[in-house]
Amino acid sequence: RVVYVSTGGAAYGDTDVVPTPEDHPAHATSPYGVSKVAAERYLDLWCRSTGGRGVVLRPANVFGDGDPERHLLALANSMISGAFRFVGNGRAMVNYVYAGDVASACLVAAERARPGETYIVSDPCPLRGFVTAMADELGIPAPAKSIPAWQAYPAALVMEIAGSILRRRLPLTRNKIRAFSSLTVYSPAKIRTELGFQ
Repeated sequence: RVVYVSTGGAAYGDTDVVPTPEDHPAHATSPYGVSKVAAERYLDLWCRSTGGRGVVLRPANVFGDGDPERHLLALANSMISGAFRFVGNGRAMVNYVYAGDVASACLVAAERARPGETYIVSDPCPLRGFVTAMADELGIPAPAKSIPAWQAYPAALVMEIAGSILRRRLPLTRNKIRAFSSLTVYSPAKIRTELGFQ
């Protein structure tokens, strides 16, 4: 089987369907998401024309060793410095998955997945639970402060502008505000049920 590693959030775009299943229509809005969905369609065409056996994996936000984006490192640093704030009521969900688990999912899909299928690889959990677990590992008190979304968005916009002028990546962006206030859940039910993958 050809296992193509696509993307979860960037493929689905903004969705109010909770949990979001594999068959939810793709609505990519970023160039990255559009390129991933286009490659999925190319794989499907290749399989139909050649008889090839393709499988698509859509991992959620991948973290792990050697992460060039360093998302979790930035989150940890903001918690250590005391700058971290929940957005709004803090009841957001996060959809992370460890890079090693994505690699394991690729092997399982290569061995057992039904050709032509798409599988979400995610381990969704409440943001508060995720942040509390990180704080425990870091040996610091769990953050409790929050900021209203209407204040967070302008601050993020200012940081994005400052970052582009300084040519530096600053810790707060509008995408992070959206992510830390989202109730979206990318459901891993299909890969768990069909392939026994946890």
